[in-house]
Amino acid sequence: SEIARVTPQYAGLRWDAITPNGVQWPSNKNNPNGTRIMHQTQFTRGKGQMVGVPFRYAAELPDEEYPLVLTTGRVLEQFHTGTMTRKTKGLDNLAGPRAMISVEDAEAIGIHNGQRLKVSTRRGSIEIDAFVTKRMQKGVVFIPFHFVESPVNR
Repeated sequence: SEIARVTPQYAGLRWDAITPNGVQWPSNKNNPNGTRIMHQTQFTRGKGQMVGVPFRYAAELPDEEYPLVLTTGRVLEQFHTGTMTRKTKGLDNLAGPRAMISVEDAEAIGIHNGQRLKVSTRRGSIEIDAFVTKRMQKGVVFIPFHFVESPVNR
């Protein structure tokens, strides 16, 4: 009740209304049990505004010196920089620091699963283990940014 009292977007939310499946936000005075489907007829401020964005090529494309695209991002099992999720050691077994690379690229370069790699860009390099997988597109390497021991976004 304190959160509902001091935070307007939770006004109307009651602890006893929270079911084992939770309450779909927003939960407010008009909808204390939550809102099953948001924006059924219109957005809060009227219609959504869509604006087309002209296509632009990436600032850098693969070349002879750097033939692969490096992309960084999140993995399901970790959150942000791992300040909380890294305390759960089992999660590292599911999604620890590793460079995901396609089977085709790994075979062409001579990389095997678990091999220690030095991944380099024009901006620097890190050392990280390889994870050879069919889930990666040929020509692309993915490294999650959650791990201090492989600071891919620095």
